[in-house]
Formats: sequence, C-alpha cells, structure tokens
Amino acid sequence: MKNLVVVMAGDNSFHGEYSINRNFEMWTIYYGNSDEVFERYRSFSDRIWRKNGLKIELVRRILLEKLYFEKTFNFENYDFIFLPDDDIRFTNGASDISRLFKLCCDLRADVFQPAIANEFYSKRWESTCLIPQAICHRTNIVEVMMHGFSGRAFAKAYLPAIHALQFMKSGWGIEPIWMKIGEVAFQRPLRTFVIDAVPAIHMRPIGAGSAKIHAVGLAEARLMPQIEANRMATLATFTTIEDAAALTDEAVFPSIDISIDNAKRDDPGFISVFRQLIKSVAPQTLIDLATRYGATCARAVPPPPRRGRDRS
Repeated sequence: MKNLVVVMAGDNSFHGEYSINRNFEMWTIYYGNSDEVFERYRSFSDRIWRKNGLKIELVRRILLEKLYFEKTFNFENYDFIFLPDDDIRFTNGASDISRLFKLCCDLRADVFQPAIANEFYSKRWESTCLIPQAICHRTNIVEVMMHGFSGRAFAKAYLPAIHALQFMKSGWGIEPIWMKIGEVAFQRPLRTFVIDAVPAIHMRPIGAGSAKIHAVGLAEARLMPQIEANRMATLATFTTIEDAAALTDEAVFPSIDISIDNAKRDDPGFISVFRQLIKSVAPQTLIDLATRYGATCARAVPPPPRRGRDRS
C-alpha cells in the first residue's frame, strides 16, 4: 500500500509523534514563522512547504494549485490520503495510522476519519465520537478536523470541492459538498466510515484556538446551506470488519437524502432563507428570493461614478 499523511502544522503540532517508524509518506505545510520549528519539521517530513493560511486555504494553494494544476501531480497513485489537524494525537503513534489505512483498505472506504476518544468534539458532530466495542460505524459525512480519502476520492471529489469554493479558508461546511461531488463522480454513495478501532485524541478543547479563526469558520459554515440538510449521522454500527465490508452501497442513503435538521442556528433569520432554498425547487420561489436579495444588494451598493462628460 502507498499512503500519505498531510498536516497543516503550527508551532505546537503533534504530528512529529507519529513520524517515527512509519510506513507512509508524511508531508508538512508549516504555517508558522519560526525558522527553528520549520527545520525541525523538515527533519522528519518527506516534503515540506512554508506558507501562512488556514487549513483548506493551504490545501488549495499547495496540493491543488501548485501540485495538481502546475505539476499535474497524480494523487490517485495513493491508496489513501489522511489530513489530520495538528492537535491530533494517536496513542500508538505511527502504528495506529498504519492500522487505520489497513482497515480502510479492508472496508474499501472512500471517505474516513478516526473516532474521537475524548470529550473534545464539536457540538452537533456527535457521530465523530468513539463507540465502545465497535470496530467502525458508517456515516453520511466526516468532519474536516481529520478527514481522509481514497486517492481516487481525493482527486475526484475533495479537490474539486476546494476548487469550486474559492472563498473557503477553514473549510467549515465543506463536508457535504465533497460528498455530493463524489456521488456524481462515482455514481453511488461514497463508502464513508468513522474508525472506532483506531481512535484519536483531540488535544485542544473546541474553540480554544484563535477567536478570529473560529469566527472565519463560523461565517463560512453559515454560507453553506447544505450543512443544514446534511448533518452528520450514524447510519450503521459494526463490531466486525467483515460485516462492515459486506454492507452494500445501496443500503446506505447518499448524503443528499439525509433529512433536514431544523435545529436553530446562531442566526436563524439568516439561515431561514437558505432553508427555503433547500426545501423548494419551485422556480418562482427561487426568483422571488433572488429578486429580494438583488434589491437589497442594489440599495446597499452605491452606483459607479459616471465617466465622460455629463450630457444632461
């Protein structure tokens, strides 16, 4: 197997802990400003870049634009590609990640993530949590915190989603988009799993990082209506790898069929318009909404200055 781990790392990243005795490639994109830290990361990375930015922004700049577009790098040559945040720890280091890749191979997974073993998980993402005695559970999506893909899903679903959503920097709310693109590319639901047999520890409490970065992520999520219609859900739980691998794709709803979650958001007035767009495909409804927002924008934006002589 040929597998890849890519970490967008700050000054206090934990990924050095699983760089020892590994049988997978490790790439680091360092977003800090310390020459010393950069050289330390370089010492255990197969490839390393130095660029400021947030997670999805860095994936776009390096993996998509620099490698995929400029150098026609073929990510499909990898069996699996895993992109954990830099505050993720594995109890058994590199051997845990190697086992993670092996289980994903047995499951024929398209999309995956390790289960979260501690209490630092995102609200309304409870399906990321470890299920005791389970080996894995099937879900409709995984969280951007530590998402992974088969090489083909990475190239055919994940990179197109990042390319299409150019405004995204943190990636909050992008998860259903790569699933929808993948369903078209693969013409079936993506085989998506949270791996309980290889749990990870999220080392920092949710919201403990930069308040500015958190605000950016929340703003991005609010712009994604699909996040309301595709809340993460556990679809099936398995205690053996054989039972999980045997589950047919047709037995799992594609992400676009997950029912709408009507729980209130921080800004229910803002999100209600998106919910109308989700629920209705009536042309007149769409026209009315577009007209309403077009008129609002027109009032908010001053007219451009007139050019040439005024002939009035």
